[in-house]
Amino acid sequence: MTSSASKLEGLKLHNGHGGKGKVKDADMDATLFLDAVEEVKPVYESLGFMFSIASREVTNNVDKLRKHVEDYSRTYPERRPPSLHDLVVTDIGVGRQWHKDGSFEALRWLGFGLKFMETVFTCVGEGESDPSVCAQLAYDRALKPVHGPALQHLSKSLLRIVPVSP
Repeated sequence: MTSSASKLEGLKLHNGHGGKGKVKDADMDATLFLDAVEEVKPVYESLGFMFSIASREVTNNVDKLRKHVEDYSRTYPERRPPSLHDLVVTDIGVGRQWHKDGSFEALRWLGFGLKFMETVFTCVGEGESDPSVCAQLAYDRALKPVHGPALQHLSKSLLRIVPVSP
């Protein structure tokens, strides 16, 4: 199995940047990006039930995007492998950008899920030892702004079951 760092390095090299500079969104190879996202899933799952929910959401959105990669590759076999940008532009072209299973929505929600986990890891890295504090902070920053009242209420209940450090 390739390490996450190797996959991310490969992502930079594959996109023509030789590891230098920033990869432009329009150049981000969709398959390599999704492979790199999947490499960190075991870390999420090892953190317990609350984080397994986030992991499942990440997985669902990765699966949706992989389906779009397959559809794109089947529709345009003569083109290079699709970038994330290609997937979104294709959906916009057919008026599917706001469809719940569209690539834009999948990428949008994947971003929220990754931001949630990034905030958890940053919180822990900054010295917070209470997982419930990190989970609440991550929810408040990444998901609460895009959840309606019903989901906020449900999430509040779920956050209560995150273990509290002694």
